[in-house]
This record gives sequence, C-alpha cells and structure tokens, in this order.
Amino acid sequence: MPLLELQGVWYKYPGSLDYALRDVSLVVEEAKVYVVAGPNGAGKTTLLLVMAGLLEPEKGRVLFRGKPLKEQLPGARRHIGLLFQNPEHMLFNPVVYDEIAYVPRQLYTSEEYVRRAVEEAAEMVGLKHELLMRPTHMLSYGEKKLVALASILSYKPRLLLLDEPYTNLSRDYVEKINNIIRRHVEEGGSAVIVCHECLDSIRGLHVERLYMESGRIRPLSQ
Repeated sequence: MPLLELQGVWYKYPGSLDYALRDVSLVVEEAKVYVVAGPNGAGKTTLLLVMAGLLEPEKGRVLFRGKPLKEQLPGARRHIGLLFQNPEHMLFNPVVYDEIAYVPRQLYTSEEYVRRAVEEAAEMVGLKHELLMRPTHMLSYGEKKLVALASILSYKPRLLLLDEPYTNLSRDYVEKINNIIRRHVEEGGSAVIVCHECLDSIRGLHVERLYMESGRIRPLSQ
C-alpha cells in the first residue's frame, strides 16, 4: 500500500482564474525519494501543501495509507513533515532548543522524553550541542535550515515534504541535507523534494525524478 497517493487532483486558489494543479496523480511509496523539478510557478509548492493536508483539492482525492487524508486530519500531520523554502517562516521560538522541542512538548508529557527527542534530532542534522542554547536569530541561514529540519525530525514523521531545501546553501550544507534524507529513507521513511533546478544537488541519492509545468506532472526522462 502506498504511503500517500494523489488521484486526479485539481486545485485553484480563491480568486484565481487558472488552476495551480491540473489532474495531478502521484504515488509515494515507503522508503523512497521523489524529486519534482520544474520552473517557478509550476505548482510545486501547491503540490506539497495539498500533500500535507493544508490545502483541500477542488477535485480528486488525497489518500494517506489508503484512506482519505482529509478524514485523518489533524492526526495524520503527526506523520507528515513539511519544510518551507524559507526557514524563517518556520522559526518562532527564541532559542534553538525550544524550537526543536516545540512539537514533542505537544505530544509528550515527559520532559526527559522531549530532551531525548531534541538531542536525537540535533544529532541527525549535525547541530553541535552548544548551538542548542543559541538564539535562533543569531544563526546563519544554513544553520536555520538545519534547525527547521530538526524541528520536523524531532517527531519522527514518515513523510518529509521539502520545498527547495538546497536554495542558497553551500555545498557543505547541501551534503548535510542529502545525508539527512539518506538516513531518513534507510530508516523506512519517504521524501518528496521540489525544486527549480536541483538535479546536481541530489547526486548520490537514488530518486524517482518527476517534472512539473503549468500544474501538470510527468516522469522526467533520464
């Protein structure tokens, strides 16, 4: 059974004359990575928002583990982690530790369990221990990206939805992101990466390549 599936999905933003998604069908299997490339305005971010259950299709269905995603919300979001393109849109706690701990504190009553979740997520993304007490506004852009990703990994979602994860990052940070994705998949998770031009960045990852343009999606020829 697929982890997540889109069946003939159409979506149009309120007030818009054009559809952002046009008859999109996509199957996301367990322990696989999918890369959706395409130009700006193709509908890639909208695709992720629909997959995360933040936007509801006008037509078509979104299934999570074989059942309508809509009927499983908000609980299903526990298994889906969405990384926005700009990490500053995700960071709202004054200190790194509290940022990563935010969701675990909503899920668990034990602060000891929360501490372990924070430390495991920080270790997974390669954040040094001394950074955990640093104010988030003092971090570099690359560090903010890793903290935002750690805040998602802290609750161990099965599906990562990554919006332009490589934008404005150095080669060192690109490799860190790829190592995180690789480890996530080795542990049975799946990832969907959308990007404008990132095929060079994903070298070393075994992925299924897709292309999106004008709201439609298709396989990308090798």
